[in-house]
Amino acid sequence: MDVSSGLYQRYLYWLISSSCFVVQLIVQISSGLVAPYLSDEFNLGPFYGNVLVSSVFFLHILMQVPAGLLIEKFGARRVLGIGASISFVGALLFSFSAGFFSAIMTRMLMGVGLSCSFVGITSIIGGWFPSHQFTLMVSLAEMLGLLIGAIAEHWLPQVLQQYSWRVFFKGVSLACLLLSLVILLFLRNGQQAQEIMQENDALTHLKLAIKNWRLWVNGLYSGALFAVVTGFVAGDATQMLAAMPGWDLASAADFCAVIMYGVVIGSGIMGWVSSRFTHREILTLMTAAAFVSAMSIAAVIWLGSEFMILRAVACLVLGIFTSAYLLSFRVLADWMNMGKGRNVLIGFTNMLSVLPGPVFSVLAGFIQRIQLEGQAQVILESQVDLHGFQLTNSLFIAVLVLGSFLAFMLLRTRAD
Repeated sequence: MDVSSGLYQRYLYWLISSSCFVVQLIVQISSGLVAPYLSDEFNLGPFYGNVLVSSVFFLHILMQVPAGLLIEKFGARRVLGIGASISFVGALLFSFSAGFFSAIMTRMLMGVGLSCSFVGITSIIGGWFPSHQFTLMVSLAEMLGLLIGAIAEHWLPQVLQQYSWRVFFKGVSLACLLLSLVILLFLRNGQQAQEIMQENDALTHLKLAIKNWRLWVNGLYSGALFAVVTGFVAGDATQMLAAMPGWDLASAADFCAVIMYGVVIGSGIMGWVSSRFTHREILTLMTAAAFVSAMSIAAVIWLGSEFMILRAVACLVLGIFTSAYLLSFRVLADWMNMGKGRNVLIGFTNMLSVLPGPVFSVLAGFIQRIQLEGQAQVILESQVDLHGFQLTNSLFIAVLVLGSFLAFMLLRTRAD
């Protein structure tokens, strides 16, 4: 493919496809901020509250591999455009939800529409950019999404207080509708993507991926680190920090935004590292990054409320080293053929990347429910105290330590 032609077009197509990921991250990151409002309005305890806010991930996770298959067959333009239309319907219906059942169904519908975002971006990048720029452009797309998501952490509490969560999701639905029109009218798949769509071996690549234990380990490593975003920040982190003496929801959201700014900075660093480090050096960095992230999140969770500066530093360090989840896709690129079946393998890895966060978020809510049942008959979200939040969020410390072990397994396998 002559990637020198259409220079401006390919960056325009990258920006359009990256906008899908921006919307996805805003919806996911906003979960932790809207959780108290949803729990109050629908009279939910900690378990069902976490189930509701995490429900946007349920079908989103399961759709990652099918999204890769659909993109292989129909191309990124059609799949991203239709996905944005589905998200428009889901967000609009969610804003009119009257109860728990309708809310969870419409959030799941949003998750289905957003599920093709990441695989779609990688397909557009693969179709319009040279292979040596693949990881860099993916990292830049992540940076863009995370930066806007971090900014949203600042202003969203004011929006929710001044208006309501329903108004916010009506705005999300409008953004999805406009994005759908832009994608279908202006986005193009690229020459390489057209060649991929003609291949008929996507299912073969999927079967090979399922049988390859290293792909599972690599994907779960990415999921362990990305759980900081999809499970911790998008889960109980805001409510935990707001429960500290002298803190409120707005200040807690600001500290969560620091984590996101750290991920933005780290994404740029990891993009630079991935283009210069060897495979073995990448695996060594992945091992160390997960361990540092575990120590940092422990400080964020357990430091006293008076250690604000130290906690802010820990949030920033956590975000920077958490961004090492992107290196899993550099490792994947080293293993796979960047042509046939690429979207399926990326979808498989991204499925494992998104999986741990919502699973552990729901598990945290279930543990909180058990704790409260031992204290009282009536279960209310407001009854979860700071210590309860700290104990359940400590699950993410264990997840990150496990991530370090998984990367070390890959490093040892490589060494042997």
